[in-house]
Order: sequence, then structure tokens, then C-alpha cells
Amino acid sequence: MSDERKPIKRIEGKVHSKDKKVRLRLSRTGGLNLGWHPFRGITLNSKHGLRLSKTFKGLTLGFQGGRSLLRGHWSIGGGLINTNLSKSGLSLSTRSKFGTFNWTRPKRSSFKILGIQFRGLKAAIPALFFALITLTFGIVSLLFGILKMLPPVLVFLGQLIFFIGALIMRVAELAYHSLMFAIFDLPHQLRAKKTEASSNADTQ
Repeated sequence: MSDERKPIKRIEGKVHSKDKKVRLRLSRTGGLNLGWHPFRGITLNSKHGLRLSKTFKGLTLGFQGGRSLLRGHWSIGGGLINTNLSKSGLSLSTRSKFGTFNWTRPKRSSFKILGIQFRGLKAAIPALFFALITLTFGIVSLLFGILKMLPPVLVFLGQLIFFIGALIMRVAELAYHSLMFAIFDLPHQLRAKKTEASSNADTQ
């Protein structure tokens, strides 16, 4: 079923206590919403009820209002590429200072300007523009970072190759001398001791 809803223009205000355990949110679309977070993984919300959840390495599992929760969020490059997991599937997005563009589901994109947040296809166009700018700067910064790291990495690799080469030469030299000792020196010493033992026996 296609989603024909109009983009959302959101105006909201948020306040919270010093320890952030109590949060109050007032928005044009959602109304007044009070949340209390007494312990980690437990939240009481005036709109959504009790939520029990556990997060491990970006994956959140739990229950809220009698329904199961499944959420996951993983980010690369400080928001350049975000992977979001939910019951509806997996999506990829890019976050900029003005919003988020969803590459797999553009209708879920958001764009915020002057405190007003837009969602949907109208938000996707400006969100895509700033996402491309963010990606471009991110890729350029990544390339500069790689180029900056390249000289010390090359020096380290050169030193490592030199060390391994020297180690191989030492092992080969040790193996060569051991082989020469086993082939020539050891038989010669054994023959000399045998001759000396025979001479002592004749003398006696």
C-alpha cells in the first residue's frame, strides 16, 4: 500500500531534568508527552506506556505497550552512512546538519530549517542535496586522512620487510653452519676421537 500522506511540518519543544531521567516534550502533532527513565532499560511514557528494552552494540530488543521492539542503528564515518534496522526491514541513510536522507526509503527522509521539520518526499530533495555535500566532504576528508597516514605506513612496512629479510638471512646462515658442522666437522671430530682411543689402547 502506498503512503499518500502529506509531509509533516513539526514544531516542538523539549525540556528535561538535570539527570535526564524526566523528559517533557510538546509538539504540534504529538501534543504533550511526559517520560520517566528511572533505571537503564526501563521507561515510563505518558503516551506509549511502559517500555522494557536492552541494547547491545547498536541492537535494541524489548517490549513497549504489549508489542515487541526491534531496532538497530549502526553508523560509519560519523553519520556518513547509517544502517537502520526495524521490523519493516533494513534501510541506509546519510545524516547532515539539516536533516537525514534515506537512500532506500526516500519518503522517510527529514529536513529541518528554522526550527521547522519536514518529512516525506518534499523533505527528500533538500535532504539529498545536503547529504551529497556531506558525503563529498566526508570522502575528501577520508582520502586526505589516508594520504596523511600513507608515509608512516610505508616506512613501517619498509622496516618490517627489512627486519624479516635480516631474520631470514640469520636463520639461513645458522642453518648453513649447522649443516656444514653435521657433514664435515662432526665426522672429523668423531674420527679423531676414535683414532685417539685406539692409540691409547695400543700404548697400554
